[in-house]
Amino acid sequence: LESKGDRIEDFFRSRESSAVLTISWAEKAPIEIIDDAHELFTKYSGTQLSRQDLAAMAEEFRTRALKVQDYKCIREGRFLTPRIKTHPRYASDIKPALASKRIVDIGCCLGADGRQLVVDGASVDNFYACDVEQGVLMLPAPMLSVLCCTHPH
Repeated sequence: LESKGDRIEDFFRSRESSAVLTISWAEKAPIEIIDDAHELFTKYSGTQLSRQDLAAMAEEFRTRALKVQDYKCIREGRFLTPRIKTHPRYASDIKPALASKRIVDIGCCLGADGRQLVVDGASVDNFYACDVEQGVLMLPAPMLSVLCCTHPH
């Protein structure tokens, strides 16, 4: 819009109805269970979760969580996918040292990275996680032992 010399306010005013506008960041993305997420939650929970069951639990949890806090990672379904494994030094430096370290995950959201660390050898007794919105972590739901920061073992 700026390149045409138009102002964003003029663009919105020129629309006959706000219904024609789609605000993609405000819409929920479909829950997609990628291989890393499925493997993580199966190992973490100690049960054989099907992708469909995990997606259904995640969708139910996301609906509840968005009523507490509208985090982009929750809305987009990214709360299931651990990102720590993509760190360039994860395999060479971080993963081998997990058992001997205290770990603090500040801003854990729903703790996918923390779960990955526990699955990869971090001690549950030396792992601490917190998020600015504790209400999301306290939601009563049957899948909390699978989807949240508590470890079932």
